[in-house]
Formats: sequence, structure tokens, C-alpha cells
Amino acid sequence: MPFIPGKHNPNVTPPWVKELAMCSGSRVVTLLAVSVGSRQSNLWSTMTGLRGVTATLCLIFLMLNAASVPAPAAEVTAALSGTIRDSSGAIVSGVTITLTNTQTNISKTVQSGADGSYSFTLVPVGNYKLTVEHSGFRKYVQEGIVLQVNQQAKQDVTLQVGSTREVIDVTENVTQVDTVTATLGTVETQKRIVDLPLVERDTFQLGLLQAGVFATDPDDGSGNPFSVSGQRSESLTFLLDGVDNNDFLGNNVVVNPNPDAVEEFKILTNNYGAEYGRTSGGIINQVLRSGTNAFHGNVFEFFRNDVLNARNYFQLTRTRFDRNIVGGTFGGPIVKNKTFFFMSYQATRRIEGQVAPVLEVLSPAERGCASPAPGCVGTVADFSEVGTQLVDPTTGNPYPGNQVPINPIIATYISKYLPLPNLNDGSNNFAANPIGRIQDDQGIIRLDHHLSERDTIYGNYIVDDLRDEFPFRIVNGASSGGNVPVGSAFSDKIRNQQGAATWVHTFTPHVVNEFIFGANRAASLSAQPADTTSPAALGFSNVNPDDPAGAAPPIMFSNTFQLGPSPQGPTTLHDVTFHWQDNLSWAKGHHDLKFGADIRRVRNNFHYDFFNNGSYDFANFSNPFTGNGFADFVAGFPDNYFQFSRAVYGI
Repeated sequence: MPFIPGKHNPNVTPPWVKELAMCSGSRVVTLLAVSVGSRQSNLWSTMTGLRGVTATLCLIFLMLNAASVPAPAAEVTAALSGTIRDSSGAIVSGVTITLTNTQTNISKTVQSGADGSYSFTLVPVGNYKLTVEHSGFRKYVQEGIVLQVNQQAKQDVTLQVGSTREVIDVTENVTQVDTVTATLGTVETQKRIVDLPLVERDTFQLGLLQAGVFATDPDDGSGNPFSVSGQRSESLTFLLDGVDNNDFLGNNVVVNPNPDAVEEFKILTNNYGAEYGRTSGGIINQVLRSGTNAFHGNVFEFFRNDVLNARNYFQLTRTRFDRNIVGGTFGGPIVKNKTFFFMSYQATRRIEGQVAPVLEVLSPAERGCASPAPGCVGTVADFSEVGTQLVDPTTGNPYPGNQVPINPIIATYISKYLPLPNLNDGSNNFAANPIGRIQDDQGIIRLDHHLSERDTIYGNYIVDDLRDEFPFRIVNGASSGGNVPVGSAFSDKIRNQQGAATWVHTFTPHVVNEFIFGANRAASLSAQPADTTSPAALGFSNVNPDDPAGAAPPIMFSNTFQLGPSPQGPTTLHDVTFHWQDNLSWAKGHHDLKFGADIRRVRNNFHYDFFNNGSYDFANFSNPFTGNGFADFVAGFPDNYFQFSRAVYGI
């Protein structure tokens, strides 16, 4: 008996339609960012304190800001500023101020201006010592200064009259209250990142401890870790060492460094500066660790297993659970006080039982089996135990004794893919917990080089390879393809990469430029079916895969069990983002001016096979044709057929 063609299902919206709506048409993104900051609160005094071209630039910058020009340029550095006074409160100009990184011994030196102010911009995060010297005053040394990502620190210094051979030593951090900017955000330090327990070793979990950050809804399909300030989770911007770290198609993070490789990260939740933009749902800024003058490293292993786990009530055996995460870090000097390296590796191995719901399947009699045996199937299904009379929908006549002829194609499916009941409780129920495997390897390297007193360069490269195999696909607790462990298996292969290089050049102690080039790439082959039996090999004469390379069994949806692979693939994605950015910082007295440009070129190419081999529904969209949903299945009477053509896009 041939299959009755169903109608196209208008209620199914493939995910790529939503994704395409979010990213259509964006090839090149060119953005300008300008900002004006003042360490005084009065705008009028800020404007009148500038002269000539400075005033003109300030007006231009303010007009651009008022026009709300997006500005995703983002710092992963800090700034330190303040004012030098004597014990009477009078300002002191011409003072030599030196800021030294205590881990690398690299220093910067500026002199206080006529108004006694000083400023260090584009300072890498880390531990610092501040030294202040001037003839006729005691030398001032402050240690214990910790500068964090995006921090605008302020430290005023009062000099005491005396000889420069006399030293005033102070050990304390700078003021932690931000009195310079209105940006809201919290920094997670390396100590908290490493010391606090993290499931899956995901540093983003710490973001949920911050105000204004919320866990995503269970039905949220974005894959992002949280949402910020009431915005959608897709509205986040991820940055790594100041470089774009977003997969443009779904707006997900490309690479997430393991916790031991992260120096710190900050989530900006509100009132971003002009150098930020792109999205309104929060800026997540991660900074990688770097090498120092001392060699340092560690080796770690985290593991979990099923020894103390209880058996699921509906499962025959205890679900297997083995999870091992091993790795280490190592960093230090290549040339002391000049060149440093840091590297990290993490390997994840997971073997976990997949818990599927208990399914009602065909009884041996309904399969037409004379005796139950794996793969058994007959020519006539016995539905005599059904309390209602079944009818042949092609003639309207009743099936004598509810004996229903089995469609030959369905017979192949039953024999090849549908298991027998296995709970031995008198029911026709089937339960299983087959094994899923995940293997993930991540490598990270960062190099820092101090070229001269005016030039510093640093860069990083991260690669993350993930491979997995699953017996069926479970999405939000339900399978999108088959939900039995035979013929439903699939695999994914994903390689994500990110690399960047940054050059910081000091024109003068008050004018510093930062140039960044970076790129990220997300490549994947997902939902590759393990069973590649073509529809024709199963006996279908009217099902032709639109993409022959993705040939697999058509999916069968009954009102309990489902047979066939995931309908989401095989799908190939190659998403690449190139990122150029330049920022110029100019400290003029009590005023900080910053302007720059940000250019991103996004390239998205994907081949999406969605229901490439078709799917049949039985008693899901209408009342059973025969009077019983299982009888509809064995006789080959679907109430819906759905197939989608291959989607090929290049953006």
C-alpha cells in the first residue's frame, strides 16, 4: 500500500529563518567612536578650559555623541589619574610620576601639568607601584595598586617638604569608588574565578552574582549564559582582550577561555562610554593572563562520576556519568623586563547516559510477530486488543478482527529502527539510557613584548575543538528527531578560533594611541546523521533529498515514539569576523579626550539542511484515519508530510 502524501506543514518555522532575520545584509560595519571626559563636574568649566582646536574637537565630539553614533571600540586596559599637591594644598607642577608594573618591571613616566594633574592611559591590568619625585619634597612610593579592566582609577598625592633621599612608603590600593565615569559594572578577579566552584568551568557563571544580570529562560534558544538589564540574551557583546568575540549569526560567544587562563572579566550593565556600542544588552570584557618576570604555572584535574548517583526510577540501570577535565597553564619571561609568554591547555572528556522519556511502542502482536525477537516483523498487525473497530480509510470497510496489513516500507522501519518493549512489567513501554560522548580541547597562547619606552605590542591565539556523538537530540527536554537509540544518532564537529594583535604607541606622555587587529572564526559541521541510509534504500520512491550529501532516513513521528535522525542537518557553518580598531587618548589638563574608529567585516556562509529527507506524522494533526494512531503507522497512513529544501547563504 503506497504512502498517502501529506500537506506541507505551515506551522514549523526553521531556526535559520529567525537567525537570518537578525543578521541579514551586514557585510561591512564601520563605526566611529568619540568621547570627552573631564575630571571636573562642571561642563561649562570644561568647555571654557579648552582653547582653539581643542574646543573645536570637543564640540565635534559632543555633537557626534548626541547623534548616538554606535561605538563598539572597547578597552581591556585601565587608566590612572590624579592631582599632585603640597601639604598646604597648593598644586605642584613639573613633578615626575612613574607607574611600574611590579610583575614585569615595565614602567611609564609622566610629569604633572601646570594644574598639578597627571594621567596614565591604556595601562594593562595588573599590580603596580606609583613613584612621585620632585626637588624639595620627600619621595613618595605607593605599592599595592591593582588596576582592573576598564577601571578609571584616581589617586591624588600630597607631597611633604624634605629631601628626596627621604621616602614615604604607602601600601594601599587606589580608591575603589569610581569618581570619574558613570559606567556601571563589576569586575570578577582571577582569584574569584579560580577559587569559586564553577560547573563546567564556565567563568560566565560568575556573572549571575552581579546586580542586573539574570539567568536566561529555560526556553531561550540563544545559548548565551545570561541576560543583562532586562534585555534579550541575544543582545550581549563579547570581547576578548578588546577584540570582537561574537559569532555574528547567532550573537554567541566564539571562544570562552578556561578559568585558569582568564586574568579577570567585567560586565558593563549600564551607562556605557562612547567607545562601547553594538548592542544594548551588556558588554562582557574578558582579559587573558600574561607572563611575568617569574615563571609560574599549574596542573589541574576536575572529575565527576556516577558512583554516588541514584538510579532513575524509570531506567533499568544507573545512568552512566563520567566527566574529566584536565589541563594546565605555564607562563614567564622570554627576555626579562621585555618579552613574556603565557600558554594554557584544557581537555574535557565526557561520557554520559542520555535519559529519554519512557515510550510506548508496538507490542509483538502489533508488529505481526509470531514470537518476540529483535527486529521481528510480520505482514499483518494484530490490533484485536483495541476496544474499537478499526477501518480501512481507503474503502471505509472494517478490518476483520482488527487485523491490519503492514505497509512494506513501514515493515522495514519496524525491523530496522523500532525496539520491542523492554520494561517487563506487562506494558508495551520501552526505556533506555544510551551513551553520549563529548570531547573538547582548548589551547591558548599570549605574547607580550616591550619594544621601547614608547611602544608595546601583545597578541593572543585561541583554538577550541569540540567533537560529540549523541544517540538522539534532546532540545528543552524533547527530541527534535528520533527518540529511540537506533537510527537517531548524530555527531557534531566544531572548531572555533580567535586571534588578535595590539600595538600601543606613546606619542607624548599625554597622547597615547592603540591599534588593534583581530579575527574570529566559528566553523561547524553539525547534526551529521550516523545512519546515512537513503530514502530510496528504504523503499521510498517519492522522497528525494534536496541535498544528496545529506541523505538519511525520513523521520517518522507517531504520537509516542519518533524514528529517524535530527532534522537540523547536516549543516555546515563558516562564520568569520575581521576587526580593525584604533583609539587615540589625549590627556589635556583635567580633561581626557578619546576618539577612534572601529571597522568590522562579517562573513557568514552556511549550508543548512532542514528536514532534508522529509518527515511523516501519524495521528498528530488529525484524528486517526483507521481509528488508532499505531494502526495508522503500521498501515502507512500519515496525516502530514513535511520536507524542506537546502538553504545556502553567503552574507
